[in-house]
Amino acid sequence: MKNRVSRARLLLTAGLSAVLAVSLGVGAAAAAPTEDSEPVDAPAVADPAAHPLGDLAPTPPMGWSSWNTFGCDISADLVKETADALVASGMAAAGYEYVNIDDCWSTMARSADGKLVPDPAKFPNGIKDVADYVHGLGLKLGIYSSAGTVTCAGYPASLGYEESDARQWAEWEVDLVKYDNCGDHQGIEEQERYQRMADAIAASGRDMLYSLCDWGEGQDWLWNGEDQVGHFYRTTYDIEPTWSIMMRNGDFQAGMAPYSGPNNWADPDMLVVGLERFLGAEVPGLPRNEARVHMGLWAITNSPLIAGNDVRSMEPWVREMLTNPRALAIDQDWSGQIGTRVRQSGDADVWIKEMSDGSTAVLLLNRGTEPLTIGATPEEIGIDAETLTVQDVWSGETFSSDGNVRARVAGHSDAFFIVSAGAPADAPALATFETVAPQFAAIDEPVQVQVEVHNDGTSAVNDLQLSLTVPSGFATSSPVTKTVAGLAPGQTATLSVALEPQGIQNGAVVTVATAAGWGPAGDRTELTDRATIRFATAPAAGTTRLSDLQWVDTPTNAWGPVEKNMSNGEQAAGDGTPLTIGGVVYEHGLGVHADSRIEYYLGERCTALTAQVGIDDEVGAQGSVEFIVMGDGDELARIPANGSQAAQVLDVDLTGVESLTLVADDLGQADFDHADWAAAELTCDDPRPVVDVVVETRCLASKVFLAVRASNGDAGAVSVTVRSPFGEKTFENVAAGTNAFAAFNARAIEVPAGSVEVEATRHADGANAISTAAYDARSCV
Repeated sequence: MKNRVSRARLLLTAGLSAVLAVSLGVGAAAAAPTEDSEPVDAPAVADPAAHPLGDLAPTPPMGWSSWNTFGCDISADLVKETADALVASGMAAAGYEYVNIDDCWSTMARSADGKLVPDPAKFPNGIKDVADYVHGLGLKLGIYSSAGTVTCAGYPASLGYEESDARQWAEWEVDLVKYDNCGDHQGIEEQERYQRMADAIAASGRDMLYSLCDWGEGQDWLWNGEDQVGHFYRTTYDIEPTWSIMMRNGDFQAGMAPYSGPNNWADPDMLVVGLERFLGAEVPGLPRNEARVHMGLWAITNSPLIAGNDVRSMEPWVREMLTNPRALAIDQDWSGQIGTRVRQSGDADVWIKEMSDGSTAVLLLNRGTEPLTIGATPEEIGIDAETLTVQDVWSGETFSSDGNVRARVAGHSDAFFIVSAGAPADAPALATFETVAPQFAAIDEPVQVQVEVHNDGTSAVNDLQLSLTVPSGFATSSPVTKTVAGLAPGQTATLSVALEPQGIQNGAVVTVATAAGWGPAGDRTELTDRATIRFATAPAAGTTRLSDLQWVDTPTNAWGPVEKNMSNGEQAAGDGTPLTIGGVVYEHGLGVHADSRIEYYLGERCTALTAQVGIDDEVGAQGSVEFIVMGDGDELARIPANGSQAAQVLDVDLTGVESLTLVADDLGQADFDHADWAAAELTCDDPRPVVDVVVETRCLASKVFLAVRASNGDAGAVSVTVRSPFGEKTFENVAAGTNAFAAFNARAIEVPAGSVEVEATRHADGANAISTAAYDARSCV
């Protein structure tokens, strides 16, 4: 726990939810099984209600702990004030019943007779006085120790003193014991050390909830349920109030479904919702959207809910989130298995939990920073009904659904629902508004953006309006608003806009703002959304060195910058040496230090990536790295390497890939992971059909006449669609070397100037290209 954890390396392997946690000097935490793992037979679980320490945790424990906010800065007054605040805020009534004193509560030495001594400056009247106060409020008191010679903060711990300490806690009327894993273990295996304290608690004659806190190093999930040692057990290293560490811990729960249950709960550590200080120091904490993910993920996986914020001064939204009755009901409901992740696709997660009343909890989680539309299928929801009631956990609003449940989820946020059979006749339709646009686009081609509203409900969505704001640097001849009087169930309304770049530079990042509204005045839904498009130039046809290309975003690299045509070196730019793997020197390539991530735009024009990968000789035989190639978020190749190996050949098919990502992950050793993508090259072509467009403008009285000629310069037949402000025409079969002619006329005053878009699709392989040509008919007005 505590300071030692800041040095631990924990890796989230791509495609898996398990954390492979590696600590320094104390061994490694085993990876939890995941939904992608081979089936695992869970260990036999004894009758939970017959737990030798009592049936004290039939549902996940709830309470508060002093550690995360206050660290060692604790006192009797703080604990009593917190107990008062738990009652006054409604948290106690919501179920937060344990008030836990964490590390640093004792003196630095035992008494002459070997007893633990409460620090007289912090607890002048002892722990029993605090217990009495807490009990007087209808709450329970927790205490802390460790299964070693000292606690994580260096105070006396309980190894060798188990019976004496347990008797003291019983005399003080303590209700919970959190047992950490710091200090000298004196060569005693972990399970035995934890069993000793369990036996001592049983012998004390007092019911005390027993929390094992070994950070997952002992793989408690494999033995705790069968041997009935503790009531709940930590699966991860300490949480911190950051997105990455919170998600690291939460992800571990995806593998705990075969193990966790009553009096045997898997614990991904305490809540950090609302933390403004961490271990006594001010921190930004999790913003509200990330805190929602945290609370939702802990709730759907039946995790213990031990708050760690300063409840005496929390903001209203923090109190509302911690006491949300629907989230707490999901957490405390036991139907035979905790919730788990059923699908992960890129940044989108779907977590499902069957509830004891036949309903289903659905958590749609966005790991990325851009909005995503995420949905759960009827098969994943698992309710056999023609219609569904969908209740939003956070807002309490209720909607009707025809079987699908989807939502537009902001970056680092979630949508959380309780889904049940049947839909009330008066429930509004579940409707989802989204902006559909490519993640990447070429700087010299129009980009298509669609504004959509999907009606997944059982009644119409009325008075629907869609709109798009054309961003600076773009033009369009497309309408940018659309009105739909009534959108029937199962239907989608779409506003399609072709944005034409006007001098957009390579590397530009453009945000397109959209809006939608529906419903009657006074009860109208008004929403906004956005799509972020990164503009780039695809590699030219032929063979291109990766080191000659510009990456899309600034790469991430663990030590200094990514280097081109040299090793990673140290932290300064350009301080590397020639790329060398196994004594072989390479003229070109990329030098990185894991963890590293580099992204390129290919525009579906490349067919292969080749490279020689390995650990650079500048670190000798040290270092261990996994080279991972991702295409559009999907893993295409993975090669492990260490410092004693020669270069390994990488040859990856990139057909149809728009975005290429090169990842170098360390394999547990934080240092010396100098990885080379040596001799890295792309093989590319331009598969798009070649169609030239010419537009002639003629004035005929008060009308403008447009003549559009699309010439097929491709080797085979294409279909051609010509779109103008005056209409659209399609030609299904335009042979190679021939032309398609389209004529339009209208009153010139309607659109005196604009552009014509021509989309050509090759018959042979479906490849398409969009070309535009401007016209100016203002002289006709």
